[in-house]
Amino acid sequence: MGRKIGILAGGGQLPAMIADSVIAEGGSVHIVGVLGEADENIARFPHTWANWGQIGLMLETLREKGGGEMVIAGTVKRPDLFKIRPDLGFFRVLPELLRMLKGGDDSVLTRVVKLLERYGLTVRGAHEVAPGLLAGAGQLGAVALDAQARADAALGYAVRQVLGALDAGQAVVVADGKVVAIEGAEGTDRMLARVKALADPAQGRRGVLTKGPKPKQELRVDMPVVGAQTIDNVVAAGLAGVVLEAGGVMLLDRAQAIAKADAAGCALSALRPDELRTSAQPWLAGPSMTGHGTVTSFGATQPSEAHLLDIARGIEAVSALAPLGTGRSVVVTRSFILAIEAAEGTIAVLDRVGRLRQWGLGKRRAGVLVIRADDGDALPVEDILRQAAGQGLAGVAIVGPASAMGPWRAAASTADALGIFLAHSTTTSVGNVDIARGEASMDVVADLRNASRNATAKRELKIFLVAGEHSGDALGAKLMSALKSAAGGRALRFEGVGGAQMEAQGLASIFPMHEVAVMGIGAIIAHFPTIARRVYQTIDAAVAAKPDVVVIIDSPEFTHPIAKRIRKRAPDIPIVDYVSPSVWAWRPGRARKMKAYVDHVLGLLPFEPAAHLRLGGPTCSYVGHPLTERTAWIQALDTAPLEEKLGLRPDKPFLVVLPGSRSSEVRRLMQPFGEGLKQLIDMMGDIDIAVPVVESVRGLVEEGLVHWPKRPHFITGEEDKFRAFKRASCALAASGTVTLELGLSGTPMVVAYKVDPIMIPILRLLITAESAVLVNLILGEKVIPELLQEHCTATNIASALMPLMTDTAARRKQIAAMQQVGERMALPAAAGLPSEAAARIVLGYARDGRGAVAP
Repeated sequence: MGRKIGILAGGGQLPAMIADSVIAEGGSVHIVGVLGEADENIARFPHTWANWGQIGLMLETLREKGGGEMVIAGTVKRPDLFKIRPDLGFFRVLPELLRMLKGGDDSVLTRVVKLLERYGLTVRGAHEVAPGLLAGAGQLGAVALDAQARADAALGYAVRQVLGALDAGQAVVVADGKVVAIEGAEGTDRMLARVKALADPAQGRRGVLTKGPKPKQELRVDMPVVGAQTIDNVVAAGLAGVVLEAGGVMLLDRAQAIAKADAAGCALSALRPDELRTSAQPWLAGPSMTGHGTVTSFGATQPSEAHLLDIARGIEAVSALAPLGTGRSVVVTRSFILAIEAAEGTIAVLDRVGRLRQWGLGKRRAGVLVIRADDGDALPVEDILRQAAGQGLAGVAIVGPASAMGPWRAAASTADALGIFLAHSTTTSVGNVDIARGEASMDVVADLRNASRNATAKRELKIFLVAGEHSGDALGAKLMSALKSAAGGRALRFEGVGGAQMEAQGLASIFPMHEVAVMGIGAIIAHFPTIARRVYQTIDAAVAAKPDVVVIIDSPEFTHPIAKRIRKRAPDIPIVDYVSPSVWAWRPGRARKMKAYVDHVLGLLPFEPAAHLRLGGPTCSYVGHPLTERTAWIQALDTAPLEEKLGLRPDKPFLVVLPGSRSSEVRRLMQPFGEGLKQLIDMMGDIDIAVPVVESVRGLVEEGLVHWPKRPHFITGEEDKFRAFKRASCALAASGTVTLELGLSGTPMVVAYKVDPIMIPILRLLITAESAVLVNLILGEKVIPELLQEHCTATNIASALMPLMTDTAARRKQIAAMQQVGERMALPAAAGLPSEAAARIVLGYARDGRGAVAP
């Protein structure tokens, strides 16, 4: 039986051609046609129509009727946001869709593929399911390429490779060794229209269009395409030929396209990269630019951090293209190269930018024009500045020697009057473009970004932190330390609320944190007047401080009311929430509400970003749990000192019991735990038992021992606690963070828990998680036995513990699962420690404001 393929169809004939190819091979298809985009000819296949807003319908249909494998094909226009009809699925993925808007086509499309794969779809390339549509190597039409056409194609290939490393440019037109046009965001057909306007019919047919994929292009969703219409446009532009990159371009309407090329006397060939690359080498010997990598602003308006990054990307492009004799100016927005100058001049580049605006619906200036300048230039400086301002750009950056800057310095007052910045930059040599690898020298942009950040690092960043309990104080202190390291010498000022550990890092808390660090409903009610007063004091202090970013740390009942009111009174201040509320476990509606006052959530658990995405919450990034910082330390612990201290018997199983750290937990669990232990000992004989305990509940534990068959060893201190975990046969634990500690220690366990019976009906309405055990949620399956509420009985506890006390298949299964916990919680090596990953995101918001983009 042939394969079953779902096709998400945009405009044009490609979706139908793919469908015909799959069916010809014995497969079947179901097409989801985008209303207003897809051609009506898809109706001859099984199909479903969907509006751009019906993301949920698209995903469900492609999964169920397309068999899980899918192809994205066809052209699309920018959707009209006022005409889409969103469904629930649209709102679930909206945060991720917004994050996708940063970057060039390839980076965006790569994120699209990852999104689809997270929803259970396997994305295939059109070339994978319909390989017959690819342009194979060789002469495709009747007209052969002459020597000049081959040389022009080689130069075009070199330009494409340089720009491809910067995620730009699939097509280039070259004539007689001169680059005539470079494709930017406008597409191949509109680029050819520009060439037509520049062409001189009296000179006859000359020049070639060369087209192919970028070096790292996501070909599954963005395979370059040429068809009969392209040939019409090439002929109309007066070009002598078309050179495709063999194996990297789909040739649609093959017979018709070849016939049209032959009729016009236009060459149509596909060359392999190695054929083009060999010929490209002569163009690499051109001059390069040198300098020390600084950015200097001439006028009153200063470039922001985001603009500096755009300048850096522009410098990469104009400097890398200099040896190829082209690319004098580029327009960059959000690090995306929007337009590139070839032969048309800078004013013409700016003119078309107005039709290519991709930075949103607002009136805020965005984007940068970067121009390569040389001594003796006669550029229309005043006209360029006015045109840049008229097209909504934020500024102009000139790249070149200081001696070429005279006309630009003289125009600084014009830039000020227009409300745009005017800057000058020099940069390290980037003439050494390696065409064989298709990569520009990337250390240049890193040097410039660092230099730019240092140049603008004079103003200190103010960070307002709010912690409401001791665990938040510990997290906040680590974050502050990481922020100092990540700031790279930039001055930081910390203000807000914290405890002793944050104060040791330089925070002067506006009031003692212990006044609000209370737990339990009774304690909160008793201290409510003080807590309410401190909440409003914190809000007033944050608004008055005008910080670059506010970081609320855990304690959502205290910190979230503060964040809501800060957002209402000072909406421009970015707010980051360090530690996500358990929206994945209960009260899921909180996630959606948080989006109104939290810009970014720093999650401690690896499944939290997906949970916020699913629930319509704020952007969430997994930054790692602080416990993972101790994994190596835990693994290196020697259990011998604890064995000697407690007198543990090597021939007896050793059980660690953890009845909770809160008074209410201990009161409810000591009796069923003790009665379960009695039954366990009756079944298997004597065992060693230990209870790690904190002083705040030790008295209650002592009282509860009346129900236990024997007195346990008491353990205090973190080191001995983790030694006990490593040494234990297994553990009996209350639900909570301790289950994560046990998981990272590799300790098999049984989890049991009870709440006040009055709360059961309410909690069953609010709780949505499939498990109460963090380890199970991380693993995605119930590996750890859960004995909750009415199931928390002596008999059930003893029966669940029994198989874990000795070497059994059940115990070995849990131990194997525990190894995966550490792997799934680990951050990539480049991310560093959790506090360092968190610090980078916080600094991004401090520098770039609420428009900062998630890494």
